Amino acid sequence: MRKTVRQTKGMMGEMCAELWMKRQGFSVLQKNWRSGNYEIDLICSNGKIMVFVEVRSQFSATKSFPESSILLLKQTSVQKASRKYLAENRVQLPVRQDVVGVRFSPWGKQLLHIPDAFH
Repeated sequence: MRKTVRQTKGMMGEMCAELWMKRQGFSVLQKNWRSGNYEIDLICSNGKIMVFVEVRSQFSATKSFPESSILLLKQTSVQKASRKYLAENRVQLPVRQDVVGVRFSPWGKQLLHIPDAFH
């Protein structure tokens, strides 16, 4: 099935976030994990902590940042999805939810990683 432009751009941001998390010492356990209505972009671990990552990409030079588009409803969804994943997989590690915002512009790429973003 053919990807839309939006999906392709989202995948580019997720690839950047995945590389970033690996450089930070994490293994990527799942990409685009889905269960029912829940979806998590990246699920990572370094053996000491489990990290659920919401990735936001932007392809313009606007004044707002991609991570600022994560509203309370999405935060709640990521938290519920995280709990569901933990229960289904019987994970017993400390957990946090991170956000990685990637902005692509004519001047290059900017990446902002916000650990424990929803606290």
